[in-house]
Amino acid sequence: MRDQAARAVFLRTAAATASKREDWETELSNLHFNVQLFQKSARQYGDPGELLEKHLLKTLCTDFFTVLIQMQAFHQFISVEEDKV
Repeated sequence: MRDQAARAVFLRTAAATASKREDWETELSNLHFNVQLFQKSARQYGDPGELLEKHLLKTLCTDFFTVLIQMQAFHQFISVEEDKV
């Protein structure tokens, strides 16, 4: 009985972890795609003074690395508040 309960808890935890990892992978993939589109558009408009590139680094790239940090914190069992990353 105890083994079955432990197995059920483990399977639920594993499923939740896999689901969370898939969500992060999807979010990273979407952010990466948006970064690439933004860079391509900036090049097409002749980006004067690389102003759009700086904006890209401050917005989309920040979000991208925030997700990466959250993923690593989760894998290392460290709690991280999203607004403090």
